Amino acid sequence: MSEFTCLVLNVFEKIDPAFWGSEIYLLLFSPRLVLGRVVTIIGFMVFLAACFQFLKGRGRLITRGLYSVVRRPQYFGIIVMTLGISVMSM
Repeated sequence: MSEFTCLVLNVFEKIDPAFWGSEIYLLLFSPRLVLGRVVTIIGFMVFLAACFQFLKGRGRLITRGLYSVVRRPQYFGIIVMTLGISVMSM
């Protein structure tokens, strides 16, 4: 395992068991919030990748990468981020 993974596991092992049932745990790690965060991060990564591809191919028609799958990948990334934020706010 990587050092980061070992560090994270050690931190979670030291947390008081009463914390796992507390309200703070539910606010930070409820399944709905974790799912929303993951979806939001994926959308942000799509958005950034699309921006980098757009800037790299400036002045030419871009037909590779995300642009070969979706016509407007920046819009797609923003929509996915919005979906993730919506899931977190439900």
